[in-house]
Amino acid sequence: MKTSSPRGMRAICAEGTYTLAFGFFALVTPAHASLLKTNSPATIKQVCAQTLKSLESDTRRAEALTGSSDAKFLALNGLAQKLIGLDGEVSILASAHPDKRVRDASEACSLKLSADQTARQQRPKLYAQIKSLAPIDAGEEKLKNEWIAAFEDTGVHLPPPQRARVKAISDELTALSLEYDRRIREDKSTLTFSPVEMKGLPESFFKNVKKDASGNFVVGFTYPESDPILSLMDDGAARERYSLASHARGGERNIEVLKQCLKLRKELATLLGHANYSTYVVRRRMAQTPQAVEKFLGEVKAALVAPLAQEVEQIRQEKALHLGVPLQGVTLRRSDRVFYQERIRKARFAVDQESLRKYFPPEAALKWSFDISSALYGIGFTEDTKEKFWHKDARLFKVHDLETKEFLGSIHIDLYPRDGKYNHAAVWPIAYSSTRIGQKPRVALLTNFNRDGLTLDELETLVHEFGHALHGVLAQSKYVEQGGTTVERDFVEAPSQMFEEWARRKESLQRVVNFCKGCPMVDDGMIDRLQKARSYGQAVRYTQQHQFAAYDLALNTQDNADPIALWESMERALPWEYNGNQFPRQFGHLMGYASAYYGYMWSEVMALDMLSAFGKNLMDPVVGRRYREKVLARGSEVPSAQLVRDFLGREPTTEAFFKEITGKRLTP
Repeated sequence: MKTSSPRGMRAICAEGTYTLAFGFFALVTPAHASLLKTNSPATIKQVCAQTLKSLESDTRRAEALTGSSDAKFLALNGLAQKLIGLDGEVSILASAHPDKRVRDASEACSLKLSADQTARQQRPKLYAQIKSLAPIDAGEEKLKNEWIAAFEDTGVHLPPPQRARVKAISDELTALSLEYDRRIREDKSTLTFSPVEMKGLPESFFKNVKKDASGNFVVGFTYPESDPILSLMDDGAARERYSLASHARGGERNIEVLKQCLKLRKELATLLGHANYSTYVVRRRMAQTPQAVEKFLGEVKAALVAPLAQEVEQIRQEKALHLGVPLQGVTLRRSDRVFYQERIRKARFAVDQESLRKYFPPEAALKWSFDISSALYGIGFTEDTKEKFWHKDARLFKVHDLETKEFLGSIHIDLYPRDGKYNHAAVWPIAYSSTRIGQKPRVALLTNFNRDGLTLDELETLVHEFGHALHGVLAQSKYVEQGGTTVERDFVEAPSQMFEEWARRKESLQRVVNFCKGCPMVDDGMIDRLQKARSYGQAVRYTQQHQFAAYDLALNTQDNADPIALWESMERALPWEYNGNQFPRQFGHLMGYASAYYGYMWSEVMALDMLSAFGKNLMDPVVGRRYREKVLARGSEVPSAQLVRDFLGREPTTEAFFKEITGKRLTP
């Protein structure tokens, strides 16, 4: 949780994106001209209205079908194509377009689409059509069952009054989620620091920082600003002030929004016959029950006890040394952890994240991502420079198979921060694969990188998100609802987490210099130091991951949980002082990942185990092609557990994961 998308908070889609028709983010390019090129709120409104009208006609035709199951599958696939295709475009515009009027119009359309899809999932005639389907293979059988589950999760089987209440709750939850995310995204808060307070920050930091009339520095909260401040600002009081302000983004209103969401989620779960919202959500995941999640989190917590105590004591010693005070009585603040761990890394391993930027310019890092993907998966990338999209930084790359020359899909890439843009790193599905209709996938990858270069953590973020993008564009699923990243939420991070390893190992990392004339080579000695530095501090990092996961689960399991009181109780149980921070105001995963944040670590179990198939040759094209075929190409046509078994040829194990979180997993 420290890069442009903090480790553990990298995401497959924008937080707050809701589950759409038939239970998936099944997004395909609509028949209208792409809205990704528009600057007109009126056009968005017009297309939205036309699509909703067309969807109603299509739904009535689907309800009246009397033909074969094959015809019904095709009709339902086409309905999802139209419905969700538009949502894919307005979702990215709402998160990335520089014009607030376009963002607002896009968000308004998302609300209408959400309400429309909830109503559609409550139509008994359409539900009956789905139940009547006769699948011809295991993939269709799985899809049918998931359609049925999604309709029942929307209350189609309930009496009319309860069904109407489910729809009202769903519509309100969508509106609240969008509001919560918007308040974070559009928060323009700044802080002012004197030149003395800014001591410790590199000269490169100040190139784009504004000054006020008194000569003080005015900084915001984009990652190119926040990462250096939290890791390098020498003044502890100033660093603490910045940390508290960062956590306060979204304002008190976001706590009220969160409370309303928790109340509505509980009511929804009760209406659908479940004890709590976590039970309602997790039963559709790999974990299946909140109890299984709690057991897993308990094992994580137990494994971290000893290494956490050791790391905390090392941080205390470093703080005492830095401040020139006796160790006795030295306490830690939340804002101390990153700062002093960075000092320890520099002292022990001669690793300075800021100094790494000259090794990884963004353009070179992007070309390198293409290169390693090409070598592993047999694919090529071609930039389409003729097309212009929502911003000049938004570029389009087309992906093709190197052997067959087949066009596979497209990736939009938007790397740099700006006002109003989603401020972490994430991938949005815009179109999912459907071989039945010849639909090619399309995704959008957003980050907020420093234009001068990436740290190693940020390079990991890039390949992480690139892993999501490849999961989307390399899918060869029959139906859009089973494309790429429609896998279970507690598996969806696994392909991207696994891909992070390519930013750590010699055989892949040393290829960066091929795309950067004049850049220094990451030599063997540096790679060794980087690996050791990365292994240091894992207990603190995963203690935070555990805290986030446990907090998210408890919020949606306990009755009448108070977000701030619960957060405070968890903070006070940790070995650093609670400073009154209001972290839940801007923890976007509480919306889109409700009861699912544990999935980051659950996925990582699978990611690290699948990584073992590459052994000591991370660039092995034979294993890469097999991984593409067995995992990436299949989407969610089979359960995620089966994907892992089919690739590994055995049941997964947790050994590599527990070595990772305790700092004992050294790369080959």
